[in-house]
Amino acid sequence: MAVVVLTSSAWSAERKIVVWDWEPPEIVAKYQAAFNRWQQETGITIEFQQVGWSEMRDKVTVAIAGGAPPDVVRVSSAWGSLVADQGMFLDLRPYLQQHNATYRFDEFYPASVDLWTDAMGRVYALGNDLDMMGFFFNAELFDEAGVERPYEYTWDQWLDAARKLTRDLDGDGRPDQYGFTNWWFHYVTLIWANGGDIFTADRSRSALASPAAREALSFYRRFFELDTVATFEISQAQGYPHSAAHFKAGKIAMAPAGAWMPNYYVWDDQRRQYNFDFDVGHMPLSYAGGRATSLEGSGYAIPANAANKEDAFRFIAFVTSHEWQSEYVTTGFPSRRPVAEMAFSGPQVPENRAVFLEIATYAHPFPKGVEWQGRTGQLVLSNLNQYLTGQRGLEEVLTTIDEQLRPLLQELATSRR
Repeated sequence: MAVVVLTSSAWSAERKIVVWDWEPPEIVAKYQAAFNRWQQETGITIEFQQVGWSEMRDKVTVAIAGGAPPDVVRVSSAWGSLVADQGMFLDLRPYLQQHNATYRFDEFYPASVDLWTDAMGRVYALGNDLDMMGFFFNAELFDEAGVERPYEYTWDQWLDAARKLTRDLDGDGRPDQYGFTNWWFHYVTLIWANGGDIFTADRSRSALASPAAREALSFYRRFFELDTVATFEISQAQGYPHSAAHFKAGKIAMAPAGAWMPNYYVWDDQRRQYNFDFDVGHMPLSYAGGRATSLEGSGYAIPANAANKEDAFRFIAFVTSHEWQSEYVTTGFPSRRPVAEMAFSGPQVPENRAVFLEIATYAHPFPKGVEWQGRTGQLVLSNLNQYLTGQRGLEEVLTTIDEQLRPLLQELATSRR
């Protein structure tokens, strides 16, 4: 475990907090000056301990259960609620009420507050960014094919463009260029956009048999029937480590992803330029006239049995503050509305980057209190994938999901009582 103790030679602090983060020491060191200012103002030393993203959940759970946790933990929405549902993170609402005049919790996007609020209404983390899908596209491929750019597509326009932009370039009978990749795409968002849901309102059974959900799933199945999707497996078979690298190579037309996408998967660091002309638009409009996108991100939490709760809150208030986000936001989407509006307006690359300000209004967190990142999500998605890939029919899959979900959801409901 890499440890970085940030100190300033001008002073010596008596108080210390331990922070677990997955950022490597060289990234943390870039913020040395800012952390030193904070340490001088508060008299609190920060000890960063690097824990890998893939290890963080298990290590945190063990540390909290063993009674020796860090003071602050960086959490991912991919697993944060699973830990929060066990009551392992501190409820931050009393601190937010006490410090709202200076911390300005009301500046946060409602979507960010929602993301880090668990099924019991507890605010278990403060988000430093929002990870929402925008509809990124290779503008050169669209223009070469004479296809309208997908700034505000409908579902049918999206499918038609994917079909037109999937091409066999070398004549070997299989596509070399794909219209779309589902690498970062969460297709349950299509169900939300069409007015459906995954679970019933009381979270007792599946809601996937509704007309809205059926229509959304049937629509998405057509992308696979037409062989227009560069899946992870297809991209690897064509020599790419994943589909984002496939997109970066200029062989995929549309790739939904977060605001970080250009800096990682369009920009060429060696040539110091973008690989191709690109832009981003809204998620396509459903048959019901709605849009939806997934809402994810990272934030900071305090273990319920942390030794230095007050100092820990002061730290996470700083690293999610207006000041911090204004100065250090680079690739993500800030969780504070004023900072996001400042960072995502004016001349941009890509040109339509400001669309993320609107996307934030229809971003949707995954279901809470049902282990979506665990057992229920795996159950639903593994079955639906069999339908999408043509292994089983829709009716059979929907029946299986409902039958398997009911006892699991009942078990989870009983454990919450």
